[in-house]
Amino acid sequence: MEINKELLERYHQGNCTATERAAVEAWLQEETFGDEVPVTDMPENTAAEMWAEISTFADKPAPVKTFNFYTFGKMAAAAVLLLLAGAFLYRSVSQPSLQGVSASNFSPTEVKNINVAGYNVELAPNSNIKLDAKTGLLHFCGSLLFSPKSDMELSFAGLKQKVKLKTGQKYIVLSTNCPSDKPIIINEKDVYNLPPVMQRQLSTQFSI
Repeated sequence: MEINKELLERYHQGNCTATERAAVEAWLQEETFGDEVPVTDMPENTAAEMWAEISTFADKPAPVKTFNFYTFGKMAAAAVLLLLAGAFLYRSVSQPSLQGVSASNFSPTEVKNINVAGYNVELAPNSNIKLDAKTGLLHFCGSLLFSPKSDMELSFAGLKQKVKLKTGQKYIVLSTNCPSDKPIIINEKDVYNLPPVMQRQLSTQFSI
């Protein structure tokens, strides 16, 4: 292919075809140039500037995209923090913190109502309760009716495993010892499975 002024100008402007570009670049790599190079009709300084610019363009390496590990690390750390924040928020919303309580009912006949965040307690006469907010351990004497406002797990002295209490249910908690070491925890609906004397006593106390 003949290398002429028009072809070189198109190459410089980026308007030549792939075949023409390959021919020009091959020509630029030659050690000597043929007599047909048409630069004699251009001013000497213009020709020199053109060759310098073309050579610079031809020899300039294509930009290489580098992978920035520092930027990637910051993005990954931000994503992890976002996930942790979301998990913490979900845990805070779905599992409200337990509020402790410590109360006694010295009345021989009246039930004492205790309303705290997360649950209600009806404390039978001559009974007491102490619930540790940090451990979820419940100590008590006598009997009580426990009504959770959200699902929760409590520990009782004398029981190895935690007891799961469901929202909207009421649980009778009682013991014959004080302090309690062998508590009985039953759903209010199952009170009729207890001995008749105990049924009548609990039904009267808690209006079941």
